[in-house]
This record gives sequence, structure tokens and C-alpha cells, in this order.
Amino acid sequence: MEIRRYSVVLGTITLYPLHISCKLVAEASWIEGNISFTQKEFDLLSFLLARMGRTVSVRDILHEVWNYPEGVVTRTHTTHIGRLRKLLEPDPTNPQLILSVRGVGYKIV
Repeated sequence: MEIRRYSVVLGTITLYPLHISCKLVAEASWIEGNISFTQKEFDLLSFLLARMGRTVSVRDILHEVWNYPEGVVTRTHTTHIGRLRKLLEPDPTNPQLILSVRGVGYKIV
């Protein structure tokens, strides 16, 4: 079994073997090279990692990451989760890192 380590400290995320630091452009260093994130992708990933192992509601994601007021109906989070999965998951169609919790939201495991 592979041991994964995660932490969020002052704009830096370590997701073993992934290391992400937020500068002018959010960028991740992985064994194979670098991954560039948009600012919103980085914000969403940081938000989820700070709550790792816990299910985060779509409402909380929209409020905290996008600053949307309660009651806003949008699917923007779905698009961004999909982009993160394409960047981070070995098989984005069968996610193992960013999981959907049906009827509630998402969680990172």
C-alpha cells in the first residue's frame, strides 16, 4: 500500500509525490514534470485538501471558492472538478483521489 502525505501550509500543498506552490502562476511539480493550474483550480484544490477526508458540500464549495451567495444554481464546480481529475488522476473516469459523494459534494481521500 502506498503512503500518501498531504499538507496545506502558507499557500503550499504537498500531495506526495506532488508538490504545489502558489506564486504568480499556480504550478505543481510531479515526478513526471510540472502541472499548471488556473487560479480557480488551485483555489478549489486547496479548499478540498484543507478538508481532506471530509465530504464538502457543493454549497460550501460555491460559497468559499467562488464567493457565490446561497441559492445560486450553477455547474461551474463540476467543470473544475473534472479539470482537476484530468490533471491529477491516473484515470479521470475512475477517480481515486477526488471522489464524488452523491447528493452531497466531494472529498479528497
